Amino acid sequence: MVSVRNAASLLTRHQYAEYVKNGIVRIGWSALGALEQVPGAFAGIRASAFRAVGGFPTDSLTEDYELTYRLVARGVADGHVPLVVTVPLAQGVHGRPAHRSRLRASADALVRGFLSTLFRFRHLIGRPGAGGFGMVRLPLKLVDAILPSSPSRRSS
Repeated sequence: MVSVRNAASLLTRHQYAEYVKNGIVRIGWSALGALEQVPGAFAGIRASAFRAVGGFPTDSLTEDYELTYRLVARGVADGHVPLVVTVPLAQGVHGRPAHRSRLRASADALVRGFLSTLFRFRHLIGRPGAGGFGMVRLPLKLVDAILPSSPSRRSS
């Protein structure tokens, strides 16, 4: 679970609560084989898999989404779906923006990066070979991307 290092203000405490909620949600998606993203600030990836997909992308606003999608796409191309999981007992600490303007800029970049990644890997949406990731999670993420949402829903 990722904790917020600077959870002193109301804003950063809210972000901490959101991290906890997202961690619980990731446990569920992980159990279904449909986890589409691990937090970039706190991810463990096998070095061989990391190298096989070219490491971190340099042309993405959301490297964590992009890397996960690339790992799944590579697995599908090789005839298997890689296992993307959340380890509930693992712990990490991360600093978050303490000012609304910086938080808003971060959230906007996350949404733009996610939409770009979803579009780039649209061939995985509904693809049986991509397991729960392609058959369940990506179709739901597509619906989420199309429907209008409030700023608080954008981060889930």
